[in-house]
Amino acid sequence: MNRRNFTKSHQTKVYESRRFENPFFQDKKRFKFPWKKIFASILVLITLSGFVYFIFYSPLFRINSIAITGLTTISTESVEDVIENTFLEKRLLVLPKDNRFIFQSDDLHSALQDAFDFAELDITQHGNAIEISLEERITSILWVSGDRYVIADLDGNVIEDLVANEEGVIDLPSAIPKVFDASFSEIALGDYVLAEYIIQNIITFDSGVRKLNFEPEGYEIESPEFTWFTVKTTSGLDLMFDAGKGTEVQLLALEVTLREHKDDLAELEYIDLRFGDHVYVK
Repeated sequence: MNRRNFTKSHQTKVYESRRFENPFFQDKKRFKFPWKKIFASILVLITLSGFVYFIFYSPLFRINSIAITGLTTISTESVEDVIENTFLEKRLLVLPKDNRFIFQSDDLHSALQDAFDFAELDITQHGNAIEISLEERITSILWVSGDRYVIADLDGNVIEDLVANEEGVIDLPSAIPKVFDASFSEIALGDYVLAEYIIQNIITFDSGVRKLNFEPEGYEIESPEFTWFTVKTTSGLDLMFDAGKGTEVQLLALEVTLREHKDDLAELEYIDLRFGDHVYVK
């Protein structure tokens, strides 16, 4: 019976396990450049960049329609210039403000108010379109007494005397209330014609009437001492109101009366709002 050589068997196993490999004779693995990974990364980056550019810079997503209503003395071009300059600015230095996803009405609202100081300003967005509804701030009235035409400020003081040009025509402002003094009182620069609160009520009433689709031509008063006015409108309908009282109730009464007489409105001569809840119509 042959004896097994355990020492030889052990050494053979150690050799086969390569526990004592010579580092100088090991096989060297070949380096492979990761072309596929780099190409995939570049492709993803290009795709994302194209998507971002398309969303924020494509004409498909720019504000391309602007509707402006309510202007009387200020030109549409002046308002559009302010809007254009606002849209030329960038958000976060690179993003266009006229993009429908980036547009913020507060920015445009501030720019327009800084430029014109409107009495009312509302901006709404509908996709790629914005609507701007505004009301100019009135700071004076036109006072007419006989052949005298003057401008009175909100305090009731005459601040400007309007005179005829070379053609004999007086260039009258179109967007401020015109008050006609039936007593033909003598007036001069610096004179006081109406109380401040009465002038403010005239301006407020004038604005409210226009919102009801009536255009006042003038406000007739028998004398500067009175507060009752007859408003002549372009439709031929006269409106009588008391500027010594608040205008809110009188305007509400006017709105209700117009609704009740919508079918025979053209036949009416006047609507008298001077007596509170009692409205007289003829």
